[in-house]
Amino acid sequence: MEKIIGLIDAPFTPMHENGDINLAPIEAYAKMLHKNGLKGVFINGSSGEGYMLTTEERKQLAERWISVAPEGFKVIVHVGSCCLRESQELARHAQALGAWGIGSMAPPFPHIGRVEELVKYCEAIASAAPELPFYYYHIPAFNGAYLPMLDLLKAVDGRIPNFAGIKYTFESLYEYNQCRLYKAGKYDKLIVSGAGDKEGYNEPLSMRADLIEQGIPDSIMILDEKGDRTILSIERAKKTFGVDSCIIISQLFHNNRAIYQAEHVGLDAIGYNAPDSPFLYWRVKNHLREYLARVKAVIDVERD
Repeated sequence: MEKIIGLIDAPFTPMHENGDINLAPIEAYAKMLHKNGLKGVFINGSSGEGYMLTTEERKQLAERWISVAPEGFKVIVHVGSCCLRESQELARHAQALGAWGIGSMAPPFPHIGRVEELVKYCEAIASAAPELPFYYYHIPAFNGAYLPMLDLLKAVDGRIPNFAGIKYTFESLYEYNQCRLYKAGKYDKLIVSGAGDKEGYNEPLSMRADLIEQGIPDSIMILDEKGDRTILSIERAKKTFGVDSCIIISQLFHNNRAIYQAEHVGLDAIGYNAPDSPFLYWRVKNHLREYLARVKAVIDVERD
């Protein structure tokens, strides 16, 4: 199953003043998104007001987006509905059209209150379009389905063959990261980079021990003991380990510099901001050190 690399947009649904959908601007909309580097769209979701549209209108939108999508531009169709049979009909329709994938949030009514209920709901929809990747759209503020997503991943694993991932729209970055790191080798690898011999202290080995203690499997970790400086960790991720895109997990003050350096070497990176040290001494020391480190980072980039 192909993994999505890049940004997927959740487009608005164009409408006439009387509330009818307006299909005319969609071709230009798709071309504009493609021109700006986006890799696809997730249509008929919350931004697209899918729950406010009739089944026929949702089908017309899917047909239009798919017919005008530039080559290689992914169209993922949200098919969620309060009526399960309608969701299945929309899923079959999307597959027949040649959509790249489908997705569904939990219905706002009837309320889903257990993971097993959610699995059965997703299973029924995903099985209606077995040739397409299925994404669960986690947006509990909309439907009240405040369920643990890590438990969902465990429950669907091996049960829903075309379950491809979660469109995660919730505030818990801790849970989000747990989902990304779920099950050794299934999704992503974790490069643990730092100085291998720093005054008798091995940074990667220490971080590895802490990660294992937090439940992260050792089998997904790649220890890099030559990351004496941030720029070396970044360059080795790109050149030695063949990474094209990644999430850099560090403190905010450090992530800003790391992402700047990642852009310089052509590594597509975003930052996950871990909490700062609880100790005042280390917070002050780290922030003072960062001023000099940023100057050095600019010099490194300019010399390269």
